[in-house]
Amino acid sequence: MLDLSSLDASVVSETGSIMELRHPSSGEVLQYDAVEGQKPVTLTLAGEDSEAYRRATHKSQNRRFAKGNISKIKAEELENDMVELHAACTLAWSGIVVDGQELNCTKANAMMLYRRFRWIADQVSDFIRDRSNFLPPSQTA
Repeated sequence: MLDLSSLDASVVSETGSIMELRHPSSGEVLQYDAVEGQKPVTLTLAGEDSEAYRRATHKSQNRRFAKGNISKIKAEELENDMVELHAACTLAWSGIVVDGQELNCTKANAMMLYRRFRWIADQVSDFIRDRSNFLPPSQTA
C-alpha cells in the first residue's frame, strides 16, 4: 500500500531545493569561479507547497479581489505579482553576478534579477511548479 506521505512535497518546498541556472540558448549549466574551482550558479527555491508561495499568492489575489472588477487589472500588475512571487520563493543563491557585482540574495535583488532577466524568471517559474523538484530524495531516484 502506498502511503501518500511519501509523496509529500511540502517539507522540501519549505526548506527549498537547488536549481542550477542554465544558459538561455545552449541549456548548459552556468558556472562561476569559486575558491574550490568551478561551481554551478544556483538558486535555492521554495516550492508551490511552501508558506512563502501561498503567502505571495494570497497577497496578489487579495489585491485583485479588493479591486472588485477583474477587468481593472493590468498586465503590468500581473507581471509584478509574478516577480514578487518568484522573489518570495528565492531563499538563497550562489554565483549571481550582475554588471560585475556579486549580488547578495535579497528580495530587492531577486526582483531586479527577475525583471531584468526574463529567462531566469522563466526557469524559476518552471522549477517551482514542478513538484518532482521538491519530493523527498528517495522518490526522485
